[in-house]
Amino acid sequence: MSLVDVTRDVQLAWTVAQALPDKEVALRDRLRTHISVLAAPAEAYARSLPAGGHQHVLLRDIHRAQTAAAEGPGPTPPGEYLIQLAEHVKTLARYAIAERRRHPEQRT
Repeated sequence: MSLVDVTRDVQLAWTVAQALPDKEVALRDRLRTHISVLAAPAEAYARSLPAGGHQHVLLRDIHRAQTAAAEGPGPTPPGEYLIQLAEHVKTLARYAIAERRRHPEQRT
């Protein structure tokens, strides 16, 4: 998974949510996969920070993203749920990129 793929899916989520509801299920599943893949490096980055407020906020963001992906939309309209997932993906991608920058030798 590349940052380009993640960015494309985040943008596509906005488009689908607004205009193409019949594509919602496939995109929802891809966004959930992104959350699943990005959570580990995002958490590694968060845990590398000094314990306290900022670390707590990042860990809370990661937990919320994982919960949203696992629990599904519930009463939230599908388009709104896609937007929520897209925002979570964007957040986790930022944290994962920060983690990758901490360990450039691990790039493949």
